Amino acid sequence: LAQKSGVGISACRVVCKNAWRLNTWDQFEIPKPFSEVRYYMLESVIIPKEWELSKAKEYLKTRMDSVGFEESQRGLGA
Repeated sequence: LAQKSGVGISACRVVCKNAWRLNTWDQFEIPKPFSEVRYYMLESVIIPKEWELSKAKEYLKTRMDSVGFEESQRGLGA
């Protein structure tokens, strides 16, 4: 939809120091009160209309995987 309309897509990641993790497919996290939370976001990108859907998906997956990855691996407080 974003590709057809020319709207940008932004990749983001949220990392919580202390959180409850739900036993769901995405392991949704609810930050505990007063927990440190960091939010990482990349600049939005516009997917060229001439790209195949598979190429667009792979590009977006790569960007999403890279958002705040190093910081989240180090943990908070580092």
